Amino acid sequence: ARVTCPPTDDPCWEDQPELLLRAAAAADAALSEAFLVCTDEAGLRLAGATGCRPVLVLGDRALGDLFGPQDPDQKGFAVALDLSTAVDYMIEESS
Repeated sequence: ARVTCPPTDDPCWEDQPELLLRAAAAADAALSEAFLVCTDEAGLRLAGATGCRPVLVLGDRALGDLFGPQDPDQKGFAVALDLSTAVDYMIEESS
């Protein structure tokens, strides 16, 4: 299932990369060292815009379900079947 914004007048955080930038600045954290768990191509674009390391969680979908026959716009992201696998990957990459 695609995660989307509820219908409001306020845009989603994925449409506002400055929210991640401000949060990182407040925490004195480097986004280049942070992982962003994504469920779709919009999340991958956000990771690219902010310099985060994207991890795409497929769930019950295949890559073709998300991107069709074409290659995704974003390249160089990790893919995990579920959130648990994504967390294991992030722990391994961080150590």
